[in-house]
Amino acid sequence: MSNDLKRIVKSQIQPQFGGCELLIYLSDKFRYNSPDEWQEIISDKRIYVNGLVAKAGVILQENDLLEYHHLDHPEPEVDFDYTIVAETDGYLVLDKPGNLPVHPAGKFFHNTLWAKLKKEGYEPHIVNRLDRETSGLMVVALNKRSASSLGKQIQSKSIYKEYMAIVEGEFPGSVIARGHLVKDIDSELDKKVLYCEDDNFEQYGKNGVHTSFELLEIYSGLSMVKCVIKTGKMHQIRATLSSLKYPLVGDKIYGVDERVYLKFIRKELKDEDYRKMRMNRQALHAHILKFKDPDSGEMLEFKSELPEDMKRVLQKQ
Repeated sequence: MSNDLKRIVKSQIQPQFGGCELLIYLSDKFRYNSPDEWQEIISDKRIYVNGLVAKAGVILQENDLLEYHHLDHPEPEVDFDYTIVAETDGYLVLDKPGNLPVHPAGKFFHNTLWAKLKKEGYEPHIVNRLDRETSGLMVVALNKRSASSLGKQIQSKSIYKEYMAIVEGEFPGSVIARGHLVKDIDSELDKKVLYCEDDNFEQYGKNGVHTSFELLEIYSGLSMVKCVIKTGKMHQIRATLSSLKYPLVGDKIYGVDERVYLKFIRKELKDEDYRKMRMNRQALHAHILKFKDPDSGEMLEFKSELPEDMKRVLQKQ
């Protein structure tokens, strides 16, 4: 397999944008580039409509296929030191380090787990995604049949996922958190959400969350907590712990000070910020993973011990 991966973003034109000029559409919908920048990208012949190089004034039609061919650019360094815990023809079980994005997004494309596996000759289908700074176990399907089987297990909530977290404060014995996530309108961060308690969490559909937390040990102002997610929502554990007033150690968004994230993206973090965070990443580790083998139906269980960086935080207490 060629290592020459290209980043091509594809999207289909929705009905409300039919009849819109290409340049106007791109400038209004994707504001991370200015109109002049989009004009330059179009002139560089990196925008295609229905497989053909497009001009700025082309009129888009409903269901047109739009392609944006990105240029390669320097990407932030990541940690590719992952471990393959188990491998079959149908899937890989990986132990991921704490600084490795799973999917291409934002500044990351080549420096992602997906791209690395592609370059190694696999055809990866990511089943359970972990945040870039979350370490631990995840399963990657290697063919459509296994992807379908594991995807159905995710949907039916039959895949068991247990995490270990280090949080600020002395966590109460156990907490069953049922509720939903909503946008944090008081935050400067667009991606930040809040957890709101409601036992009838299922009425909120995809925004409903259900997590159980259990205190394992207290370490002089910090707590080691076991987290079991019953639903799978992005930022579920992090946002819930933050709203419960026990933020994750090292969490730049949901930690003790969200301004740390703004400094991080501007590359302005100082020693005092790292001391406040206690560690360079969020202290969350996917500890146990259980699922049924797509071929045999056998229930499999995998465990990953606490990584060294999380151990060091506890040893300092």
